[in-house]
Amino acid sequence: MSPRHLTLAAALALTVAACGASHKVRVLEDGGTLGTVSPHAGAGSENVAVLPPRPLPTAEDIAAAPDPLSLKGEAADAVRAALGPATLLRREPPAQVWQYRGRTCVLDVVLYPDETEGAPLTVAHVELRPLEASARVAPKACAADVLQRRVARG
Repeated sequence: MSPRHLTLAAALALTVAACGASHKVRVLEDGGTLGTVSPHAGAGSENVAVLPPRPLPTAEDIAAAPDPLSLKGEAADAVRAALGPATLLRREPPAQVWQYRGRTCVLDVVLYPDETEGAPLTVAHVELRPLEASARVAPKACAADVLQRRVARG
């Protein structure tokens, strides 16, 4: 291994080690969460809980997840039944963009009304992209990730 590769490997190892620090979340009296707190937080950080890392989707999760690309042409109700409520809803009349965020990817579902007056929204386009530019994510793996994040949030 060249000295440059050793330097890059060491830098990567240090970065990964730094990411392993405990992440804390404020826990409200009703059991809900308020947001993350730095492990180095000062006053008021005594009301925090350490959350264990959630595992990535398993092979079973991926197999059971819907193929998001198969949603094209489906009605909005079918999307909601398959993926649940969107993380973000953006209205761009006459279209709506429903965004679903997982831990590894983002799934955008673009819906347009049918040409008939009062017709329901139907899926015209589905796009997914990894959160890390250099990563690749399969459609079903992205859907499984989105569903797993939804279940984890309750």
